[in-house]
Amino acid sequence: SIQGRNGCGPLRRLLEERDEEDPIPDSRWNRMVGQLLVDALLPTPTYEHNITTASGSFIGRVDLAYPRQRLAIELDSARWHLNRESFEQDPRRKNLITLAGWTVLTFTWSDYIEQPTRLVRTVASALHTRAV
Repeated sequence: SIQGRNGCGPLRRLLEERDEEDPIPDSRWNRMVGQLLVDALLPTPTYEHNITTASGSFIGRVDLAYPRQRLAIELDSARWHLNRESFEQDPRRKNLITLAGWTVLTFTWSDYIEQPTRLVRTVASALHTRAV
């Protein structure tokens, strides 16, 4: 594995401490989708959101979330999700998130590139449904 430059870990922690409500996203794609949603006048999502059970046990981290509405957004890429481990673990984790009372929406790169309006409409519809 490739290691980052010395000091990047501490610098990231300092930046995250600056505003714990808005951690720095790990993925450029997460930021791009988040910006697409904001540009469409939807609320700013939370990046890299940890989801826990009612008792506080960690279930998993989702790419984007609207915690008040309990809406999770997963961005699945062929690079990170088309392998045996993800094929087995991703559905299990998404099932646990659903059982914890969250709606999970999953989008791919082609959704973002080819159908951004549909992506936005899907998120807006889920936000509206979850708010009712």
